[in-house]
Amino acid sequence: MKPALIYYKENVFSQLDYFQNIRLATSGHTVDERFYLTFNDLSESYNKEEITAIFIMNTLSDNAIELQGLQMAHYIRIITRGEGVGKLPIFLIGSENITELLRLSDYSSILQTPAVELLPYSKEKVKNVIDNIHTYKHLENYEGYLKKTHIPQPNNYLSHHSITSEWSLYQWSKCLNIKSAIENHIERNLYYRYVTSQHPECGDKVTIDYPPYPSESESEKKRILIIDDEADKGWGELYKRLFSHYSNIEVNTLKGFDYASDTKEALLPKVKETIEEKPFEPYHLVLLDIRLLQDDFNKKTDFSSFDVINMLQTLNKGIQIIIVTASNKAWNLQYTLNKNVFAYITKESIFDKSCSKEKLEELLKQSVNAISKSHFLKKVAENEKKILDRLNDKTSTISVPIRKKMLDNIREQIEIAWIMLTNYRFDERYLRYAYLSYYQILELFAEPSPDMYIKIKNKKDIYCEDINGNDINCSEKLKMIYDKTWKGNLIQQTQGTHKEKELELTPYARIGSWMFARTTNRHFMTLLELNSTRNNNTHGGSSTSNIDLEKRLLKMMALIIDFMDNA
Repeated sequence: MKPALIYYKENVFSQLDYFQNIRLATSGHTVDERFYLTFNDLSESYNKEEITAIFIMNTLSDNAIELQGLQMAHYIRIITRGEGVGKLPIFLIGSENITELLRLSDYSSILQTPAVELLPYSKEKVKNVIDNIHTYKHLENYEGYLKKTHIPQPNNYLSHHSITSEWSLYQWSKCLNIKSAIENHIERNLYYRYVTSQHPECGDKVTIDYPPYPSESESEKKRILIIDDEADKGWGELYKRLFSHYSNIEVNTLKGFDYASDTKEALLPKVKETIEEKPFEPYHLVLLDIRLLQDDFNKKTDFSSFDVINMLQTLNKGIQIIIVTASNKAWNLQYTLNKNVFAYITKESIFDKSCSKEKLEELLKQSVNAISKSHFLKKVAENEKKILDRLNDKTSTISVPIRKKMLDNIREQIEIAWIMLTNYRFDERYLRYAYLSYYQILELFAEPSPDMYIKIKNKKDIYCEDINGNDINCSEKLKMIYDKTWKGNLIQQTQGTHKEKELELTPYARIGSWMFARTTNRHFMTLLELNSTRNNNTHGGSSTSNIDLEKRLLKMMALIIDFMDNA
C-alpha cells in the first residue's frame, strides 16, 4: 500500500519509491478536463490497490503562481462528495507558506478544511509523514468540508450570464431526457460540482405538463425562429425537443450567421432575410436572447437584440417575441415590456429556487399562447399597414377640412385599437374594445354633416355622395336589406339640445349608405353581422366567442380598406 502523488513535471518526489505516481493528464482542453482525466487515473489506482493518502504538488502547470494543486485537492473532494478515494487525507507539497497561499490562490480555502495538511518542499518531512500515515485522520464529515470551502466562479467566462446559460441548458436538457453536449462539461466542472454539492439535485423523474394547443389553427404549420448565440451549443436542440410534442410547430435556428465574429450590421439583414424567406410559411414566434454579439457582453443596455426587436416590429408587429435570457436586470425587462414583447423568461440560475419543470412549463405556456395570438395579430398588422398606406395617400389629396379631420381621427382609432390588441393576452375584454375602435372607424366615414358625405332629405330619405360628387338615394336598398333580418327604422328621432326632435341615422344606415353609394363591394349582410356584434358588445347582448370576434374584426378591416380606396 502506497500513497498517491499527483505531479506535473518530474521532481525529487516523483523519483522516490514511496509513491504510486500519477502524472497530471495533459490531453484535456481545459483545467477541469485535465483534472477529470487525472482523477480517473487516481480512482483506478485506488480500486486496484489500496491507496493510503493523496499527495499533490502545489504547482501543476508551467505557471507556478496558478497553484493548481490546491484546485486539484478541491476537485477530488467535491467530485466524490467525500466518499471513497475522496475521504483520504490530502497533503499539499510546495515551497510556499500558508500566508503566501492564502494571498495568492482563490482556492486556498482547502487549507482550512479537515484532513488537509501543507508540507514544505522537503524529502525528509514528506518521508516522516508517510512513515506515520496511519496517525492522520480521513475526512469524516463532507458537510464540514463544504462549510469551510469557497470555490470561485471560473474566470474564463464573459459574464455570469454565460454560466447561467450553461447551467440552464444542462438542467432543462435533463428534464427533457436529452443527452446534451453540455452534460460532460457540467459534470466535470469544479465550480458546477461545488454548487450542486450545496444544492443537491432531486432524483425524481420529471414529467412536463404540456399546455393544449388551440385546435382552430391545428392544420396550419406554426414556425418558431430561435435567435440565440448559443443555439448551436445545445439550445437549438433543446427547443426542438421541447416543441416536438406539437405536430404542427416547427422550430428553426438562424442560419448563416456567426455570433462570435459577425456584427450587428450583418445580423439585422440576416434576420430580415430569414423572416421573409418563405412568405407562405411565415414565422409566428421568435425566441430571442438579450446578449447576442461579443460586444453585448461589455454593455449594460442597448443590446443588439433591441435592434432585432425594432426590426421585427417594422416587418410585422404581429410577430410575437419572447425573451429567453440569463439577464434578470429590471431595465432590460422594462425596455422589452415597453416594446410589447409577449413575455420575458429568465434562464435558470444556479441559485434559482424555482425548478426546471416550472420554467419549462412557463415557457411552453407563453409560447403556445403567443403563437395562437400571432396568427390573428399578424393579419391585423398586415391590414393595418394597408389602411395606413391609403390614409397617408388620402391625407395629401383631400382638401375639405372636416374630411381631413376624419382621416386624423381614423389614425387615432387605429393606434388605440392596436394598444387594445397588445393587451388582449392579459384580458380577453381588450379584444372587444379593439373591435369597437375599428367599428368607430367605419362610423367616422359616414358622419352625417353638410360637409361630409351623408345627408337626410325630406326627413325620410338617406343620400350619400358618390365618388363623382353626385348624391345617391340609398334608402330603398338599405331598407330592403335591413327588413330581411330586422324590422325597424333606419332614421330615428332623438331629443335635440333645445328640446326639439332631431333626426339621426342608425349606425347601419350611415355605413350602409356609404357602402351603397361609394363602393362596388356591397357586403350588406356582412355589415349587418358586424353591426349586430357591435351592438352586443356595446349593450351587453349575447356574447361572441373570441374566435368569431377575431374573424369579424378582420372582415371589418377589409371593409375599411375598401372604404379608404373610396374616401
